Amino acid sequence: MSEVRLRPIIEAVAEAVLREAVVGPVVALAPILKELCVAVAPELPLLSAQAPSLIQGLEELRRHSVQLPPLRNLEPIRATKAQALLRAAARPYLVCSAAIVQEAAAAITRARNVPEVRRAEKTLTNLLEREHQEVFRSALTAACARACQEVGFHKVETKPADHGLTRIVAEDPAGRALVAELALTASGQLCLATEVVGVSDGSCRAILDAFDAALRSQGVRFGEVRARCTGGVPQLATAREFVRRRVRKAASANAPSEPSKVSGAEHRTQRLNAPRTLRIRQRA
Repeated sequence: MSEVRLRPIIEAVAEAVLREAVVGPVVALAPILKELCVAVAPELPLLSAQAPSLIQGLEELRRHSVQLPPLRNLEPIRATKAQALLRAAARPYLVCSAAIVQEAAAAITRARNVPEVRRAEKTLTNLLEREHQEVFRSALTAACARACQEVGFHKVETKPADHGLTRIVAEDPAGRALVAELALTASGQLCLATEVVGVSDGSCRAILDAFDAALRSQGVRFGEVRARCTGGVPQLATAREFVRRRVRKAASANAPSEPSKVSGAEHRTQRLNAPRTLRIRQRA
């Protein structure tokens, strides 16, 4: 019996998988924070010149959730900017583009008053959250593709996110398909649904068990898995679309070939351009 599985919440992806071609806010913001940290070092010893490195000091702030002091040695507007930037650097996020983050952070340094600082900080925070979600989605998509290949579905097609949904279709030599959908919930969490198409020997459950094990081996952790029998009827939108494409392809291959049709205009052109033979009749 066929089965569809839903993993409501993807809890984590291994850091080694997430950190492919990405950086954290600490690294992204380091150029902007460099001068600032000299001024705040008296109240934040982790950021002093004696610390091994600025990035390491900021990482320690994040790791230990150090409460930021009032920074009384700075004028109020500058202290507000410093705290906003340090809060952003301490967030446990990963981003794809350091340049985009630095551009948003620069708006904080240019702010002329506290309300402008608050608005710029909110924009930066929202950007960091979106970037982190995209990093998480990309890492999970790659992990799903690798898991498909590990269980024998080597022909993998990934369709980019559309309205919050990423689609993965993997086929094996027997013509079966392992389908996965990654969706972003209203709360900003990712959920993963999978289904096997074209299985009639009862091996669907074993395939999905192997797929889950392959994900776990890559450090992907998820909550309670909900399974539901399909009775052989595709449930996921991606699975239904795959079946429709296969039916159309089969119908096209089996359709009898039609003789080529020549329009009236084409037929007239052919007739006028045909060579002619003139015959002279002689009188008897």
